[in-house]
Amino acid sequence: MHLPGLALTGGLGDLPWRATRFTGVSWLDLVPGAAGPARTVLIRMDPGCGYPLHRHLGPEDVLVLAGG
Repeated sequence: MHLPGLALTGGLGDLPWRATRFTGVSWLDLVPGAAGPARTVLIRMDPGCGYPLHRHLGPEDVLVLAGG
């Protein structure tokens, strides 16, 4: 599968992560320019960081690759 936003030629740190308003939390759009409200993104959190309580208009799928 080819994901346009994930052109991995180096390490994960070389990807164009976007900062959020929350310290230690950044994200990467895997399908830039996709139409509609649904997004496919990676979210990276530094150790000890989390995301505050929030709501979604639809489902959210989460896969933790490392940490807990």
